[in-house]
Amino acid sequence: MEYDSLAADIRSLCPRDLFDSVKREYDGPGRFYHTWQHISECLEFLFAERQGDVGVLFFAILFHDAVYVAGRLDNEVRSADLADELLMRFSALDEARRRRVRELILLTATHRLPLGSRDEEAALLLDIDMQVVGSDSQRYDGYADAIRREFVPVVNERRYRIGRLFFLSELQNQDFIFHTRRFRERYERQARANAREEITRLLSELSWPARVTVRLISLIRALLSSRIFTDGTTRSPGGHS
Repeated sequence: MEYDSLAADIRSLCPRDLFDSVKREYDGPGRFYHTWQHISECLEFLFAERQGDVGVLFFAILFHDAVYVAGRLDNEVRSADLADELLMRFSALDEARRRRVRELILLTATHRLPLGSRDEEAALLLDIDMQVVGSDSQRYDGYADAIRREFVPVVNERRYRIGRLFFLSELQNQDFIFHTRRFRERYERQARANAREEITRLLSELSWPARVTVRLISLIRALLSSRIFTDGTTRSPGGHS
């Protein structure tokens, strides 16, 4: 997506120089999934949905992966800090809307909402960001391979497989992967099928003792309830975020 394709109401909030500056952040080394293509796809979903405060959601999507180093636990905080700085200097958003952008970016660290939340904007943002998990198998395989290419140079192949298995197992243990009804209806079934297939493939790549260990730990985490793993420090290598 290019600046000139944005609607007039979005361009009024986001000068071209700001847009181009953030876009360049996605050209950094080590990115294979968290690229401008991902942001463009998210923005296309947003503009198709046109729900909530579209200006705030636009900036949350634009910035949410602007700072990204595979394996770091502070990517979302640093992305939110960058959004704070640049939006205050260059955008037409008022302070309350800038705070909202920051809040939404930080939620992408875990892709979880507080229990009982009715935050429809946040739910939409998280579902847009996770839509690829519910895509057709060919696109999903490309996404999974891109995540692997980001993480393996950082954590090695074995740790990546184990971390990715924990991430996928936690997805499967959730009542729903997606937060909004329309995304559940469109993508939930395919997302679970994709996750199952990748889990099967990753387990086949591990030794027998490692498979048993992963199964046991995944079971324990499920029994304790995945809702306790909402602190970004617990994220596994190979997670989506």
